Amino acid sequence: MLHGLEGKGWLQRLGPRIKLLGALALIVSVFFLRTLWAYLGFSLLLLVLLLLARLGWRVILRGLAMISSLIAPAFLLQAFLVPHGLVHGAILAARLILIAMVSLLLNKTMEPWELAEGLTALLRPLALLGFPIGRFAFVLSLALRAIPQVNRDLEIIIKAQRAR
Repeated sequence: MLHGLEGKGWLQRLGPRIKLLGALALIVSVFFLRTLWAYLGFSLLLLVLLLLARLGWRVILRGLAMISSLIAPAFLLQAFLVPHGLVHGAILAARLILIAMVSLLLNKTMEPWELAEGLTALLRPLALLGFPIGRFAFVLSLALRAIPQVNRDLEIIIKAQRAR
């Protein structure tokens, strides 16, 4: 499942604007982490949030597995092409993992329509500048409606490939 509500934690009951702003704040804060203790503290905070959302270990590990194909090459490129590459590669890998976990948390605690509603509400002040909020909301809701169908098609293709 790529998108949709999982678990029964209190995070699922928060409003979409609060979730979006919280996720944005967490993602931005990842880039301000400088020490090992900061990374460990942030990881602990994120682990607590994931547990409070009651997503389950299977969902969390599946999310990590999905981004492992991005993390490994990024780490290896940093390790071999940049001076002090192992350190830079580890920092890059840690940032990618933390950002992916924040995205997973947001993704699994919101329905697609909540995401569209939250983004529309947050972008509403741009209407004063002439940004077509109504059109944006319509296009976003259409795109988000297609995600479950694409997910089902992907699962059918994967099952067919395994059957061969």
